[in-house]
Amino acid sequence: MADYELFDITGLAFDPQDYSEIRVKNAIDKSFADLSGLLVSTTQSLEKNEIRRKLEILKKAKTTYLVDGKLTSDYAALAEERKKVEIDRLKASIELLKLSGITEVTTGTIIALRQATRLADKTIRAAFASEGLKIAIIDASGMPKFPTNSEMTDKELLALRQAKGPNPATLCFNLYALAAYLQGNPDQEQAYRAKSTSDLKEIFNETAIEIAARNDDFGKLLQSLCAHARIYVFLSEDSRHDYDTFLKYKKMSELYATIKIVPKVILLDQRFSEMCVKKIMDGGFSYKEALAIYNKESGLGADPYIPAKSTSLAKSISQN
Repeated sequence: MADYELFDITGLAFDPQDYSEIRVKNAIDKSFADLSGLLVSTTQSLEKNEIRRKLEILKKAKTTYLVDGKLTSDYAALAEERKKVEIDRLKASIELLKLSGITEVTTGTIIALRQATRLADKTIRAAFASEGLKIAIIDASGMPKFPTNSEMTDKELLALRQAKGPNPATLCFNLYALAAYLQGNPDQEQAYRAKSTSDLKEIFNETAIEIAARNDDFGKLLQSLCAHARIYVFLSEDSRHDYDTFLKYKKMSELYATIKIVPKVILLDQRFSEMCVKKIMDGGFSYKEALAIYNKESGLGADPYIPAKSTSLAKSISQN
């Protein structure tokens, strides 16, 4: 077991190295205590021997790399040695990529390699650059634009459909259907989708005036929905387009519900992820939008899926 495996045992950073004497000392002390306890409890001889080798590395670290509470030059050299080992492994992997005909990887590859090698982002990028491989930038944060309060509008429409009253609004799944309902044509949603933005805005303007004095729950829901329609959705052609995009997004709710129950290890698998992204694209979204939606709905926002290789779908990002 090489001395540089101190960084594996303790989890201490080596690229760049951690210069905090306190953190290094605490990490070594904690690892020593944990392994000492494990040595007592384990009964397997092979495992005991492995633990003893690790403890020897930690004992050496206490006397060689920390002297009078200060990190020594030997510690810096050890960090450089470990970094070189990982860079050599990385370059060997890059060489295999080149031999397989791959000339471009994505930012997803960089993220995966950072986790596997613990090398810094700039170190990995420099290695790829030195070998002539390109890195395609894929942004996982390209959610399509929706009107302000779209989710609230959707919730209020649900409340309206569930509300009791002499004239139920059970078909009001969107603002087009609501406009049809308000004019006494509840089953004519498609006809109202064909109306101009200005005509739709006028319907909600007139209704807002008519129901302004209502104080019942149903009336208050209508007042709020009319405000959303006039101010956020049918204000312009652009805002209407954004609302139509939101409706496309909500239309795939069943797919999102299915994705949410899948384990994270599968959610990050490229074959599964790309299949889901393709399904979302079939709903009328670009690759960039579909990728962002997938990461949002799968709950991967903080640790998003980014394709590790430049697939034909990923390449389409530059065109959208």
